[in-house]
Amino acid sequence: VLIYNFQSGVLFLLNDSSSLLNSFRVSDYKDPEVMPAPFPNSIRPIQYVNQTVYLSSGLTNRLSDFSGFPSVVKIDLLSEKVNFLGEFSKLYSKAYWGNTFKYDPAIAILNGKIYINFPIDFGIHFGDLNGSKFEIQKIGSEYFKEIPFFKKNSDYFLSINSNERNLEEDFFSLSNSDFAGLLVDEKREMLYRIAYLRPSLDKVQSGDRIPDFSVIVLDKNLNKLAEKRFDGKIFDCEMIFVSAEGLNIFRKDLYLQDENFMSF
Repeated sequence: VLIYNFQSGVLFLLNDSSSLLNSFRVSDYKDPEVMPAPFPNSIRPIQYVNQTVYLSSGLTNRLSDFSGFPSVVKIDLLSEKVNFLGEFSKLYSKAYWGNTFKYDPAIAILNGKIYINFPIDFGIHFGDLNGSKFEIQKIGSEYFKEIPFFKKNSDYFLSINSNERNLEEDFFSLSNSDFAGLLVDEKREMLYRIAYLRPSLDKVQSGDRIPDFSVIVLDKNLNKLAEKRFDGKIFDCEMIFVSAEGLNIFRKDLYLQDENFMSF
C-alpha cells in the first residue's frame, strides 16, 4: 500500500496489515527553492512499476521559466533514491495560465511507456521510463478548441500578492476548460483522458462552478477511440477510477438518495 502525504512531502509504504514498512522524503518544504511537489488524487493517481513509484510533479511556488523543470518524481523503493524525469510543457514558459490546478500534471504508465497530461496542453507527452526522449501527440476534445492563458507574461505572479485571493484569476480559471487527469486501463490497454468542461464566466460568478466533464478514450497508440460527456451534477468529476470491470464514475445523485451506498 502506498500513501503520499503532500503536506509533509513523504511517501509511506505499508503492508496489507497497514504496518509501516518504510517512508521516503519526496519534497522538503524547508527548502526555499521551487521544487517538484506531487499532488496525487483519483484522476492523477500514483503509478507503480517494478519496485518503482512514479508521481506527477506539481509546484510549491510559481516559476516564469520551466526549462528543465521535471514533470515526474521517481522513487526506487529498493535503493530509496528519488530522481526526476520528463519536463514541463514549454507552453508554461510562454504565459501565465491561472490557478495552480492549471499546473498539475497527471501521468499514466502502459507497456513500458509513461504518458504525461498537462491541463493546458492539447498534446500528451510520452516516452520511455528512463526519460531519455519524449514525444508529443496532440489529442483534443470535441467540446473545446482552445485553452486561453490568463496573462501573457509568465512572470505575472511577481506583480501580485500571493497571500490575497485574486477573484479575477479564480473566475477565469474556473470558466475555461482544461485536461484535468489521465487514467490507465492495463487490462484493455487503453488510456482515459479527463477533460473538465467548465461553465461560463457568468455562471461561475453566480456560484455555479461545478464542471461537466468528458472522458476521451485512447488506445495504446494514442488513437482516439471515443469521447463521452458527463453531467457534473449527476456524476462526480473527481471520484473516478479504473477496475477490472472498466472505468468507474461516482454517482452523486444516487448517493443523495441513500447515503448508505456509494454507486459507480
